[in-house]
Amino acid sequence: MKTFILLIVLAVATLYSCDNSTSASPEVSNICLVDISGSIDNSNLVFYLENIQKSIIPFLNEKNSLVLLAIDNGSQTAAVPLFEVDMSNLQFENPADPMTARKKLGEQRRKKYLQDISESFISETMKNIEKRKAYAKKTDIFGSLKQINRYAKNRTNVIIFSDMINYSEESNMEKIINSKISPLKSIEKMPIVKGNNSIQIYVCTGDNTNMGITAYNDLEIFWRTYFSQNEFNLIDYTSSDLKMKATP
Repeated sequence: MKTFILLIVLAVATLYSCDNSTSASPEVSNICLVDISGSIDNSNLVFYLENIQKSIIPFLNEKNSLVLLAIDNGSQTAAVPLFEVDMSNLQFENPADPMTARKKLGEQRRKKYLQDISESFISETMKNIEKRKAYAKKTDIFGSLKQINRYAKNRTNVIIFSDMINYSEESNMEKIINSKISPLKSIEKMPIVKGNNSIQIYVCTGDNTNMGITAYNDLEIFWRTYFSQNEFNLIDYTSSDLKMKATP
């Protein structure tokens, strides 16, 4: 899990560094798809949100955005963000400040703003999750992937916090796993969502010790294959339990 957090920090921090190096640097979108369905217990959900709070929010700069979308039964029909901030719409440097101190003061305001939203992030997001209880019966991961293009920018990081078991009208992976059949055998029947080789994917499954290592490994192989076939760049796929880590 520390490896996953480090990867996210490095990814966002590197983009932060690059974005500050030139006025022509690209805008970066960080899209978190968070599984809030009934299969995710509260401790895992808080764990997901703490990762975002500690590993992404502090590194946002004036060309970054962050949006959280729910993975549930309303992933397509009610795709309202759980949390959203677009730093490009905010101004931290004040023309009234002395020229020699303008950047420094602007940076101080940026950090203060991020500190403020970070402190209320988990409580406010949990309130929005509570409002979506009616959608918690199913897990539409494919539906969430279809929302990415609405928020994509020049560079796009997608961080998926989920056990990665899709359970929707289109695809019931839970049924496939329970029947001891590899999900990979059903990959051609799954909904197609294209990434066009421009989207970086990070997957954090959380603590899934009840799933069993065979099911965990089968799911990882399925999603690695799916993302590759559909032109997504999968950077990392990990669990909070290192014993569950499948061989790449």
